Amino acid sequence: MTIICDFCKKEFSLQSVDDINFFTFPWKGKEITLHYFLCPKCNKIYKAGFSDEHSRMLASDLKVAEIRYAKAVKRNATEKQLSSLFNLVKVKRKKLAAYKQKLGNMFPGEFVFSTLQDGQMGIFYQKQ
Repeated sequence: MTIICDFCKKEFSLQSVDDINFFTFPWKGKEITLHYFLCPKCNKIYKAGFSDEHSRMLASDLKVAEIRYAKAVKRNATEKQLSSLFNLVKVKRKKLAAYKQKLGNMFPGEFVFSTLQDGQMGIFYQKQ
């Protein structure tokens, strides 16, 4: 996937991005984690997603359902059992995706680097 930076206009591929970075910050009594990557030329922050305690719980529930389904496939469970377990996985995937979308919608603005009073760099949220 090719991206053109909104700020410096450099074109780069998502595969060329070194790392997905994480920044955790307090928000309305919760700890929210921003997952982001940087433009390799100008270091503009691109949001990849968000997580919090609830989204991690939903992801864990999904993983358990996927493991149960995989075990059922290995033991040659009936078609009815497989269908039921597969539907459970689909429901949990949709629930997690909807919650992550909700988290993302809470932060439509941009996260930017800025210098703190002590001279170090910090990340700040700028509302649109």
